[in-house]
Amino acid sequence: MRRSLTFAYVDGREIQGATPREVLEALRAGESAAPSDLGRFLDLIYSRAALTFSIALDVGDPRASVDVRCRVALASLIQHGWLRVKEDRVSWPRARPTPSADRKARAAA
Repeated sequence: MRRSLTFAYVDGREIQGATPREVLEALRAGESAAPSDLGRFLDLIYSRAALTFSIALDVGDPRASVDVRCRVALASLIQHGWLRVKEDRVSWPRARPTPSADRKARAAA
């Protein structure tokens, strides 16, 4: 079973993926008029950040493989605060106190 992380995008959407490519594909799937080519989508994100917010997101070299570009883009999106890793809270059952722990607690009180 592959481990999947959950991210929160700047617009409030939750994005899940096990690899940087899956995260960017999920991000693209949430866009209304996103290009079908992932490389072009990375270029679109770069342009949107530059024109709208004057931020230079790093989306990798256009000649690099899409996987490498996705890894670079994911790191840049996190670095600029457009994506943040959501912490999953795990609720563990309370441990039963051992007899020796009970004695130590009573002795300390």
